[in-house]
Amino acid sequence: MTHGQLSLREIVQRANDGDAGCQQAVAHAAAAIGAAAADAAVLLAPHRVCLSGELTATGAVFIDSVRRAMRSRPLLPDPDGFVVLAECEAPEARGALAIAADLAESSHRTEG
Repeated sequence: MTHGQLSLREIVQRANDGDAGCQQAVAHAAAAIGAAAADAAVLLAPHRVCLSGELTATGAVFIDSVRRAMRSRPLLPDPDGFVVLAECEAPEARGALAIAADLAESSHRTEG
């Protein structure tokens, strides 16, 4: 079944409303994003991958597909803690969020 042309916002809304076709479109896009992020992470070895944007509003539909793609790269850490979602649009804020999460985690490890 096709819905014709939809904006990204409409696809996200319909996916959140349970539309299986829109959920599949989001999952497919997330798998491609996850594969690209995984390739970059293998090369750059970051402490964390922080994702944000409209697609992340679909929650598990998006993040589960990204994490599945990340798991296909055996050199990467477990994506459950490695990939985080941010609800902000400014790139500087996303970077600051990732740094803060890393600092909080390393502080927690040294205390515990």
